[in-house]
Amino acid sequence: PLFKDPFAQANLEANVQWTGFESLPAFLLAAVLFFSLRAFSKKQTWNGFCLLFGGSALFVFLTVIAFVKRVEGYSQRAAIEFFESKAKEDCYILTHGYKSYAHLFYARKRPPTHPEAHDPYFLKYGNSDKPVYLVAKIHKAEEVLKMGGFEELYRKNGFVFFSRD
Repeated sequence: PLFKDPFAQANLEANVQWTGFESLPAFLLAAVLFFSLRAFSKKQTWNGFCLLFGGSALFVFLTVIAFVKRVEGYSQRAAIEFFESKAKEDCYILTHGYKSYAHLFYARKRPPTHPEAHDPYFLKYGNSDKPVYLVAKIHKAEEVLKMGGFEELYRKNGFVFFSRD
């Protein structure tokens, strides 16, 4: 109920594992702050700054390790998994309604053989020499269906996956 965006709501359906250990960096930061303030109060300024700087760097490092993979699980893992599943297939992959370079990397896009392969209009409506896959956010799915020619494969975590031969 806090989100009005259907894409954000569907993102939260992702199966992301949280262990509880993600809070450990916060305890580390609290300890670093306590001991650095204690050093400052004892006029050990250099020790306080070193502890604060080093502890803050360690906190940031551990927080990145604890959270980035999980945030990616909500925001784009479904699309990445789809792109990776098409890496061995000779096909075209497009995104619709959002910008991304993920499909170029994870699908291991090959050099095009068709002269119009860089034209999104041709890939959406023209006679393609390979299968065309299109990934859209959930609130753009109706636009893709209205284009005609695309068949919905499945929906997952806010993304809708289409194909056309």
